[in-house]
Amino acid sequence: MGRRSANIVAAIATALWFAIFAMGRDLSYSVYEQGPGIFPSSGQLDGYMVAPLVVAFGIAIAAWCFNAAQRWYWLLGTLAAVTLVSIIPYMLGYSGGV
Repeated sequence: MGRRSANIVAAIATALWFAIFAMGRDLSYSVYEQGPGIFPSSGQLDGYMVAPLVVAFGIAIAAWCFNAAQRWYWLLGTLAAVTLVSIIPYMLGYSGGV
């Protein structure tokens, strides 16, 4: 996998995981709107916001490091592709399964 294709896959994966974070942020705010004294649990916050943000920043930092090192683009592409594929099982748990 070349430099350009690895960076494109990493950018797509980062954008998708950040979009999942944004959806989770909106979901956690909707819990607050249900009434006084109703707050999202720490598990909901971790699942909706923290995990997607960690993955998105992890991919972005990996892309930055691999581009600075000017090598191992195949590893960056593989890492980004694995995170893209892992969106499917994550979303099954995120939505309660099908």
